[in-house]
Amino acid sequence: MKNVWQIIKREYLTRVKKKTFLLTTFLTPILIVVFGAILVLILSYQSDESPKIMIKDDNALITKEDIKEKKLNAELTSQDLTTLRTQEERDYAGVLYIPAIDSLMKRAHEVSYYSEDALAPDVSLRLESLIEDKIRKRKIQFLNYDEETLASLKTNVKVSSKAMRDDEDAVGPLNSGIAAVLGGIMGFIMYFVVSIYGSMVMRGVMEEKINRIVEVMVSSVRPFELMLGKVLGIGGVGLTQLLIWIIVFPLLAFLLQFLVPAMSASDVQQMTEGMGGSSPSEMEGMILEVNNALNTVKWHIVLPSFVIFFFGGYLLYAALFAAIGSAVGDDMGESQSLTLPVMIPIIFGIYIMFSAIQNPSSPLAVWSSMIPFFSPMVMPARLAFNPPMWQLILSIVILFVTVVAVIWLSGRIYRVGILMYGKKASFKELGRWLVTKR
Repeated sequence: MKNVWQIIKREYLTRVKKKTFLLTTFLTPILIVVFGAILVLILSYQSDESPKIMIKDDNALITKEDIKEKKLNAELTSQDLTTLRTQEERDYAGVLYIPAIDSLMKRAHEVSYYSEDALAPDVSLRLESLIEDKIRKRKIQFLNYDEETLASLKTNVKVSSKAMRDDEDAVGPLNSGIAAVLGGIMGFIMYFVVSIYGSMVMRGVMEEKINRIVEVMVSSVRPFELMLGKVLGIGGVGLTQLLIWIIVFPLLAFLLQFLVPAMSASDVQQMTEGMGGSSPSEMEGMILEVNNALNTVKWHIVLPSFVIFFFGGYLLYAALFAAIGSAVGDDMGESQSLTLPVMIPIIFGIYIMFSAIQNPSSPLAVWSSMIPFFSPMVMPARLAFNPPMWQLILSIVILFVTVVAVIWLSGRIYRVGILMYGKKASFKELGRWLVTKR
């Protein structure tokens, strides 16, 4: 283990001290936060600068109070429609014409908007919602119905999930959303980490092979130790970067709120209503349901398992990338044909993850969560559904047994390929290196 520690230390310090590491580590969160601030400013600017429209309502449905409540840049007018459309000097962008309703029993009504430019989608949705609500109220008055009586006709039925036994926790539909978040985060992290740091492992091996540094190291260190130290050392670099981002992002977000004007609660409510969102009471109910679903998740098991599968998945794929790096020459293009089979299981795992969210107890979900090349993506998605403990433990054991086996096999490829120059290795040759005696 002394040799492994020395290799880990060398790989870690060599990369952490580079200027590129410092620049990417601290500039990346700054650029992302600045980009987000620019988007917020652009959106707020667009919402404040909505063009003025004139509303000609032949039914007297809309009032000035309605326009103010919906925060529309509009004005009611009684002018003739032809005059409004042909007027050369005007301070409005378009005319919204609500023709007289010939029959309140009609279910579909058409409203026209005359303008040289299209109406903004959020403004259009707010206007449609306002007019629909006004016509509905006019129908209720015409039919001499009572608003409260009609509201009582609307019945909401909700299927509430209950556990079979009193000592068990119920798993409701919202657990699918939690599973989607967990699985999506793990899938994104695995793809990101494997793509960035797995490639970093491969390039590190290729650089040592080109510089002939590894020839000295192989003479004094076993291939398994060299491979393990390299994977853990570069993994430590990635973990350091992630920890720095975890600290830096909240600080930047805290500073950002003093620089970028925040949207008021009324603005947010208006936006959600204009886009067909839920009312405040419905939002409160949804928040309560989400909290209840979060309470059913065994976080003391989910969070440690999440971390374990992350490191297991990284070690597994990083070892494969290291083996690829030792098998190719100094041309990065040569590695593309060999890295594709490594990336395919990750992509398949992400697709299987979505299937597991829909049916976490299906044979596909259960068996895929046991296959080590898929389990880092699939099992985290199943954690929100509280899978049997034996499945979780078995999946972790299989994953890390496979990690050790892959590192050992990659070490055998590494000890042969690292000393070969000027030749591109094929899959057939890689198989032969696995069985070659030292």
